[in-house]
This record gives sequence, C-alpha cells and structure tokens, in this order.
Amino acid sequence: RFALAHLPVELPLGSLAYWLEQLGVNLLISVSNDSYLYPWDRTSDSYGLPIPIGEYGGNKMKNVGNVVYILAGTKGNIYWTQGTYCRLFKALPAYLTKNATTVPSSSVTWGGIGVASGGKLLVGVGAGASGQSGVYMVTAEGKVTLDNYPSTGQANVTALYAVDDSYDMGYAGGADNNTYSQRYTNYE
Repeated sequence: RFALAHLPVELPLGSLAYWLEQLGVNLLISVSNDSYLYPWDRTSDSYGLPIPIGEYGGNKMKNVGNVVYILAGTKGNIYWTQGTYCRLFKALPAYLTKNATTVPSSSVTWGGIGVASGGKLLVGVGAGASGQSGVYMVTAEGKVTLDNYPSTGQANVTALYAVDDSYDMGYAGGADNNTYSQRYTNYE
C-alpha cells in the first residue's frame, strides 16, 4: 500500500488525489479539486484519458459488478462509469435530502460508501437540519430508500462496512451495527 500523496503517477499540476477504486486493470483516481477521474494502468508514468464527471469536487467511488458508482458534488448526484465515459445514474430526491420549502443549491454532504448483499449501493448522506440524514440504499435499477440512521438520531454516516446482510455504520457520535433481521423489529 502507499499513501495517496505518494502515488507513482503524475497527476495534473495542483491536483490532490482523493479516492482510489479499481476498475478492470485500471485504478481510477479522483481528485478533490477538479471534475475528472484519472484512469491509471498502474505501470505507466501518467494516467490515461481523463473521464469528465460533470461536477466539481472530491468524489467517492465504489465498484459494483464492474460498474463504478461515483458520489459527486453537493447536489446528491450519483454517477456511473465503466471506464471510458461517465453518466448520471441517480439524483437523490430533494424532498428526501432537504425538507425545507425551497431547494438549496447544495443539499448533501457525502458520507461513507459500501455495498450490501445483492449489489445494492449503500451511501452515507448528511442532509442538513431539515433533511433526512443516514444510510441510503440504491438498487441497480435506481430505486432509492432511506435504509437506516444512527441510533442517536439522524446524522451523516461517514463510514460503512457491509458483510452479507448486515453493515456497520460509523458517525460523529459512535458506531452501530445493522442487521436486516433486526431492522424489522425496530423499524416496523
């Protein structure tokens, strides 16, 4: 392993590597200060053709079945790529992430990212004071549900670790374990 600051690949001047995710033979590199993904074959001195995302900022990524999902920007948009181009996959509905009477230009703070059983994407979301913060589940078909939130109340889940039918979620006040068999006991 190596630290992101010591990647043996030359990124554009001033770029700060933020997140790494493997896709086939390439390693996708997101940076915190532009709107591109940089594919790197792990042997070249430089990256391949950059993939434009469409939103500026550090982007978290997760590979699910050779499709990389990308949490981008602050509007709740989730993109996907298979390595050559990037498309909008799903936008989290503003009525879930911001329950105010007006829709702000910035509605979410991305938290952790993981994969539940069946290839469902788990996404930690901080939605502000009037929104629904917690763990959202997104299916491959694009169905979005608020799956759970911390036992202390709604908060941005900044860390997710999923195994089979359960996951651990970390947040500013601690950590919880969620198993699907327990969920129906607590959240009928």
